[in-house]
Amino acid sequence: MKAMLLIWVLISGSGLLAGATAHDTLLARKLSDMVAEDQQARRMVDSAVARHGDGSPEAIAAWQQVHSVDSYHNAAIKQILDETGSFPDYSIAGVQGADDFWLLVQHQDADTALQKQVLELMKFAVDYNQASALHYAYLVDRVRLNTGKKQLYGTQFQRNQDSTGWQLRPVDDPEGLDDRRKAAGLAPVGEVIRGLNESKKHYLKPKIPDTTHEN
Repeated sequence: MKAMLLIWVLISGSGLLAGATAHDTLLARKLSDMVAEDQQARRMVDSAVARHGDGSPEAIAAWQQVHSVDSYHNAAIKQILDETGSFPDYSIAGVQGADDFWLLVQHQDADTALQKQVLELMKFAVDYNQASALHYAYLVDRVRLNTGKKQLYGTQFQRNQDSTGWQLRPVDDPEGLDDRRKAAGLAPVGEVIRGLNESKKHYLKPKIPDTTHEN
């Protein structure tokens, strides 16, 4: 009987300890639902561009839906920050929840002040291995570009002048870029551009073949 009681106490104590360190599953679920909305809206843009072309009425309408979703999420993100008092890191929202929160903030380009606030809070979480350093690099670049500075890690791209390919948005110290990317866990920039030129080619214009020849 005593042995049975001891086993129960040990199991019960372990459960209490696990409960004390468990993340907020309701918050994680809320963030997951918000990301699902975020991604669905952006998939609609990709679909509209692929079917009707960039700049088409269908693509414009899809982008308007993206902006509407981002605006709706803005208030929810601020409420989460008020309730947690910090970046909702791994210990608060779980690994996926923290990553979901970062993605939602990454898309808050209309509210740079919010992005800057989260960037500062996220730095503490990264320093204690409670948030992704790779994702932090993405947000650093987003904030820098949105405040008129050049990006550090080369995570943000744009179409080139004739819209026939993807290129980096302005970057600081381009010579050391791939070293910084490697340190942050990012692939070489050339590899990423090749991937974008394939996966996002529906945003591009076809290249005009060079038909000039020497006589």
